[in-house]
Amino acid sequence: MLRGTAAVGAALLLAGCTAQPGPGDWTLEPITMRFANGESTDFAFGMHELAADGRGGFWAVSGTTWLHVDADGETRDVFTAEPDTLLGTVDHIAAYTPDTLVVAFGGAGIAHDVSDAGAASGIRPPTLGVLDTTARQIRTIPTPFMQDPHMLFARVLDLAVHDDTAFLALQQVAATPGSDPTLDIIEVPLDGSPATVLHSEPFVPDLPQEVLEAPAVSITTGADGTIFVATLAEQFALDAAGAELWRESQTVKRPIVAATLDGSTLWWGGGAQASSESFMLVGGSADARRTIEGHTDCVDSFRKDALALRTAESTHPLHFLCGANAATRVDDAWIIAIGGEGDGVLVRVTPPAE
Repeated sequence: MLRGTAAVGAALLLAGCTAQPGPGDWTLEPITMRFANGESTDFAFGMHELAADGRGGFWAVSGTTWLHVDADGETRDVFTAEPDTLLGTVDHIAAYTPDTLVVAFGGAGIAHDVSDAGAASGIRPPTLGVLDTTARQIRTIPTPFMQDPHMLFARVLDLAVHDDTAFLALQQVAATPGSDPTLDIIEVPLDGSPATVLHSEPFVPDLPQEVLEAPAVSITTGADGTIFVATLAEQFALDAAGAELWRESQTVKRPIVAATLDGSTLWWGGGAQASSESFMLVGGSADARRTIEGHTDCVDSFRKDALALRTAESTHPLHFLCGANAATRVDDAWIIAIGGEGDGVLVRVTPPAE
C-alpha cells in the first residue's frame, strides 16, 4: 500500500491507481454533485464557504450557488439564489443546528457614510442572521456594535458558532483621523442578547487602496469553546473568555483553520515541509483527479499554502492538498474545497485508520 513521500503519491495519482488505502493512508475522494435534470459532476466551480449540516453532511456556497450534500454523499439540494436577496448576498456560513446555519453578509465596502448628515451610504452594513435551510428564510440578528456611526468601515472576515453563540472576526476602521484598523473577535449570542468584544488587536492593511480587499482571516471553535484564528501573518488561539492561549507566526496567502471534536485543528499556511504521511486518491473523474493532483505538489509549489495538522502536543506537516479555499469537519473526515471557476473540486479527506 501507499507509504512514503509525495513523489510516490503523485506517481500513483498519475497512474490512476485503483488499490485500496492502507491503514496508515490519508484518503482523498472527490465528491459528486447531482442536479435535478439528472446530470452529475465532481468537477465544476470553486466553492469558498463550507459548513457541516449536523447530520454528517455539509453545505457549500459559491457566489449565489448553494449545495447540500448528505452523509451518504447524495446531493439533497442545489439551487441558485437571486442576487438581490439576502440569500444571494451571503458572504460567510457556519453550522448551527441540522436545519439552520448562521450567515453573515454585507460590509464589503465603505459601510457607513461619515458625512455631517450621518445618512446611510446605501451599502448594507455587516449583518448577521440565522438561515432556515428548509424554508430558505433568514432571520436577521440585531448587531448595533457593527453599525456604529463613528465607524468608517466594518467587514465580517469570518464567523464560527459554538453552542448558541456566534463568534465573528470583524475588521473595523474608525472615522477618527489617525485611528488604526482593528481585528475584533466578537461574541454574539444568537438569542439577541448584547454582544461582547472578546479580543481586539491592530489590523493594518494599506488604506484606502486595499479597503475593498481586506486581508482574509479564518476562525473556528473547538468543542471546549476554544477560538482558533488564522491571519495572513499569524495563527493564535483564545479561550472562551477571550484570553490568548498561544500565538505563532506564519506566512499565508489565504489563511484557513478547521477544528475537530478531539481538539485537533487543520491549518493552511506557508511552504510545506517534507512528511512521511501517505495518501491515496480514490474514485473521481479524470478531471477531478487531475485537479487534486495539482494540489498535492505542496513542497515545491510557491503558489499554494501548505497543510498541517495541529494537536495539543505537536504539529504534523502534511504534504498534500495545499491551496484550499475552505474546509469543515464532518464526522470522521474533513470536506475541503479546492480549485476555482471551471476546475473546482470538493474533496472528502479521511484520516488514517491507525
